[in-house]
Amino acid sequence: MNYFIVGILIHICCFVSARACEVSSSFTMNGFMFEITSYGEASVSRVGDCGMNGDTLHVPSKVTHDGTSYQVTKVKASALSDNRTRHIVIDEGIRIIEDCAFANCHSLESMHIPSSVDSIGVALFSGCDRLERIVVDERNPVFDSRNGCNAVIKAKGDQLLATCPATAIPSSVRSIEEYAFAGCQSLTDLHIPEGVETIKQYAFSYCENLESISFPSTLRNFGGLIFEGCPKLRNICIDENNPDYESGDRCNAIIEKNGMCLVVGCSGTIIPGNVRSIGKEAFAGCDNLERIDIPEGVECIGEDAFHGCLRLSHVSLPRSLREIDACAFSDCISLEAIRIPRNVARISTNIVLGCTSLRQIKVDARNKTYDSRHGCNAIVDTEHNRIIATSNTTTICDDIKEIGRLAFYNTMLTSICIPKSVERIHSEAFLGMKYCCSLRVDEGNKVYDSRQDCNAIIETATHTLCVGCCTTNIPSSVKRIGPNAFYKRILPWTINLPEGITHVEENAFFACEELRTIILPSSLQEVGISAFASCRSLNNIVCRGDMQYIRIGSLAFRGCPCEESVLRRVKRQGERGDEVPGQEG
Repeated sequence: MNYFIVGILIHICCFVSARACEVSSSFTMNGFMFEITSYGEASVSRVGDCGMNGDTLHVPSKVTHDGTSYQVTKVKASALSDNRTRHIVIDEGIRIIEDCAFANCHSLESMHIPSSVDSIGVALFSGCDRLERIVVDERNPVFDSRNGCNAVIKAKGDQLLATCPATAIPSSVRSIEEYAFAGCQSLTDLHIPEGVETIKQYAFSYCENLESISFPSTLRNFGGLIFEGCPKLRNICIDENNPDYESGDRCNAIIEKNGMCLVVGCSGTIIPGNVRSIGKEAFAGCDNLERIDIPEGVECIGEDAFHGCLRLSHVSLPRSLREIDACAFSDCISLEAIRIPRNVARISTNIVLGCTSLRQIKVDARNKTYDSRHGCNAIVDTEHNRIIATSNTTTICDDIKEIGRLAFYNTMLTSICIPKSVERIHSEAFLGMKYCCSLRVDEGNKVYDSRQDCNAIIETATHTLCVGCCTTNIPSSVKRIGPNAFYKRILPWTINLPEGITHVEENAFFACEELRTIILPSSLQEVGISAFASCRSLNNIVCRGDMQYIRIGSLAFRGCPCEESVLRRVKRQGERGDEVPGQEG
């Protein structure tokens, strides 16, 4: 699949899994793979190679297997994706078509949807570059393709759901729904007609060749990330008669008149001098944005405003700036330096989260709220002596008392030294530090220690291992593995938890993908929520005690090869009438 299809599937995977049915059996017939649900109805789950070629593909609404007839009611998510046929006809009787059902069908030219369909997912035709004709049966009471528009419209609410390169948006449409144009590679220029009032999130995501778009005077509401994955977009304008928004001075952005907030931008945007704030996700996913000079007058940068601007390497912030919301520059992986002006009085959760190239952070020396004392290359909350954001060259100074939430998230640092002044470390302070191989606490620290040169941070009073790394040697005196302690770390294939440990807390080993074997001590009493979730190589659990007496938290082993084995081993808890926490999920 192309990367934009992968991106779309990631966004909507939660919808797909939520719609999944309990399957009792499956079979293959005439190139189609079917699943029979517990209700005796069949779903199309995939089309095999023998069903993928040819001029026209009919998706049947009835099928007989082993002498039993089944009503086919559903085309499942991605079921016909990557199909090589030119025409697809859905037979009468099928009611549900799920997300991305026909995605990436590069040869597809026409699509017929019957009157029986009453539920349609998102991103149906992503990547269908040659699709020129979409016809919904005129008898369908829920959907239509009015005026030969070559699109799927939900009649109630006049909602545009699915499109193709040949779509002509009717003037009767009132909203463009999530992913409606997603992955439309042939789309270069688009005019949204008068009458459209709402555009939902991700509406034009991954339209890789989209260069120019214009919006009508009737538009009232924008969703987030509508242009994610549109690297060529440089021209954005809105009708000058729109009472709520403007694109003054050909700025190639959409500005909300009430408050002068820039709500949608692109790589061609020049921020006008009358703008007072950059809105939430305004430039998020703008892949080709390399430089942004925010003019004087801007006072606030919203949450995730520049999230995922992969090529953004230069940021200039104005003296007028007062507030920077959470993750404003998160995942800007080319950003190397940032300077915080003197008047900034509020900074939310780590504004440079996941900026893996960042090497320099400097706060203006005249700033009364924040500082980067002693050239530490971090942002420090001055009043509380708390680190709130860091870079790849951050040092923790001797007068720091607290390390805030997500402060070191995904930094490339290989070693951390905690000075004696630190009194509190947030449980999510060091998430995702894959390359850290050295952790040391100053011997004078009264709250934390690194006993026996263990390469870990341990809370002294509770004997809880708070932060670990790839070289951690867990001391026998440890009683608990704390929340997020080894979150997304690169670890050895085998971890041996020593006797004495009673709790492995939530997310303790989350997404440690190299971990293959975990040895649990007989002293263990509880494994917390998602403690080993997404450890994709974890296929072996060795327990020195009786595993049926260990409380297993919700999703503790979700996404691990060993998950079913663990559930079988603790099943007798439920048979005894004891609670098995979370296993209903």
